[in-house]
Amino acid sequence: MAHEAASANARRLGLDRRTFLVSACALATTLLGMNAAYAREGRRGGFFELPREAPLDQVAARSALDGDEFIFDVQGHFVESRPALG
Repeated sequence: MAHEAASANARRLGLDRRTFLVSACALATTLLGMNAAYAREGRRGGFFELPREAPLDQVAARSALDGDEFIFDVQGHFVESRPALG
């Protein structure tokens, strides 16, 4: 769902897909796609609260998503997960 929405939103904004995917609008598109997927499956619980216009409006997307938090991506394998030997 997010892939299709990202392609469509890139076209709507007159951007190539790669340029769109590094924007706050792409993040908003992906998170709202996750909301839709969970809702479609009838799942309840947490959801991402974003303005409806965020996937197509950079200011709206950044107002909801920008912050001063430090994000450390442990999926990037920067942390050794095995116990130290010795």
